[in-house]
Amino acid sequence: MDSSACSKAKKATNEKEYEQYIEKFSQGSCISEIRDLLENLICGHARQSSKERDWKKYLDKYPEEICVNEALETIDALDCEKAQKSFSFKKKKNWEEYLKKHPQGRCAEEGRKFLKDN
Repeated sequence: MDSSACSKAKKATNEKEYEQYIEKFSQGSCISEIRDLLENLICGHARQSSKERDWKKYLDKYPEEICVNEALETIDALDCEKAQKSFSFKKKKNWEEYLKKHPQGRCAEEGRKFLKDN
C-alpha cells in the first residue's frame, strides 16, 4: 500500500496531498523525498508570490532548510522597500521597524541616516 501511495504522493501538486501522505505514512518508504517535495513546493510558492507572509510561512515550517537565506533576504528587501516607499508621516516608524527587524540588513545604513537626519 505504501508504494502506491508513495507513487501517488510523488505526483502531488499541492500541499494537502503531500501532507496527507506524510500524516498517513510517517515512516513510509519515500517520506524524506515527499518532505523535500513539499518544502520545494512551499518555497516555490513564496518565490512566485513575493509576499512576506508566504516567506514567513516557509520559515515557520522549515527554519533551517534550503530556502532559508533566500527567505530572509527577500523579507529584508520587502521591509526595506516598505520603509523607502512609505509616506512621510509613516516613514520614521517604518524605518524604526525595519532597523529593529534587520539591524544589519541591506538598507540599515540608509535607515539610520534617515532617522539621524529627521
